[in-house]
Amino acid sequence: MNTYKLQNGETIEYPDPSRPVADFLARVRIAANDPTVSLDTLIGLIYGPENPLLDHAMLPGRAMVTKEVFANPVYHVMQDQIGVKREQIGLYDPAAARAAHSLSVQDVAKELGITPAAVRQAIAARRLPAMYDNGQWWVMPQAVASYKVSTRGPKRADTPRRAAGAGVRVAVGGPR
Repeated sequence: MNTYKLQNGETIEYPDPSRPVADFLARVRIAANDPTVSLDTLIGLIYGPENPLLDHAMLPGRAMVTKEVFANPVYHVMQDQIGVKREQIGLYDPAAARAAHSLSVQDVAKELGITPAAVRQAIAARRLPAMYDNGQWWVMPQAVASYKVSTRGPKRADTPRRAAGAGVRVAVGGPR
């Protein structure tokens, strides 16, 4: 099992990728650390037709990020290389980024009116951007301000009362 620490502090684990994906990942990591490779070139490499991880069947001639690709941790390692390159050329300051992430999970939960577990779930699902530092997740106030709390949740278990009424229609009012 391979591990990689993302720039946001999260450590992800991923199994050994297939040979073509492993070779491409190595190319991306080398390009990210090469000062002669531009940010645009790196982005073109990661999202281009040479990337074997992306879906090439959805739109012929185009490489697409699908739900399956997004779920693959190797994709996140590749995506993180853009941040590595941004830091290398001075467009990203890790200390400033950490300072901007000033709200704890508990603060976010209180502000959004949800549980801390729901906040961590949103972070894990990458619906709420966060930074992991000193064993705790930190969130930017702007991310909280723009976050929309989902009204969906786990389905309720059928109670005997609900199950008995399932499929029964009740007419309200008299005939028209």
